[in-house]
Amino acid sequence: HELDGFLERLDTWVDPKLQPSLGSASGVALHLFLACEEDAEMRAKITAAVARLPWLGRWFSDVRVTFLNMAAEVDYYIKGTSLNVFCNKSGPNLFWLMVMAGCRDYAYTFQMEADCLPLRAGWLDALDRAITCSTPGSWFIGANYAGPTLASPTNAFHVNGNAIYATAARAFQPFLEQEFLDALAWLISKVSNNIAYDVAYAQGIARYDALLKATGIDL
Repeated sequence: HELDGFLERLDTWVDPKLQPSLGSASGVALHLFLACEEDAEMRAKITAAVARLPWLGRWFSDVRVTFLNMAAEVDYYIKGTSLNVFCNKSGPNLFWLMVMAGCRDYAYTFQMEADCLPLRAGWLDALDRAITCSTPGSWFIGANYAGPTLASPTNAFHVNGNAIYATAARAFQPFLEQEFLDALAWLISKVSNNIAYDVAYAQGIARYDALLKATGIDL
């Protein structure tokens, strides 16, 4: 159902108020990742949608599809709290890590979750400006929480998962595969099994001394 919704929202990108770029972007790939195993019906549905929207070629040099073939034993998301599993957010956490690995050949990757919708024209241009204006060496560029309620102090450094990641940065992928994964496992086992990847960094910073002492990981 998420794929159907995304393909419907893809139609809205032709609207002048939502078009990806005010010019014609170059060298940008639109890469779809799906958690399931290879599915001919899904692939055909995506191929048909792309064929129906030839204007996508103005902003995206290529449309790619990757099926991650995640095992059902780890591909789950439990809302709320459950103590019956190691991590309630196993699916999203592993999916994100696999997407980051799958994007290692892209200098930068903007992750847009399937249920999200651009709110302005030229959003690809804005992403490019964000990269250009970012601090040299930044691994992720995104927005802090700006919801209707106050965030807890431990989430002060929370960056929304819909963000820009420097996926080809030389040290970024090894960091995810080792330090980040070990820190995430420690946070899940010692703090809360409800922690998702996009709050893990904030939670780790909030417990910097304890994390460093227990694991030697210096975030």
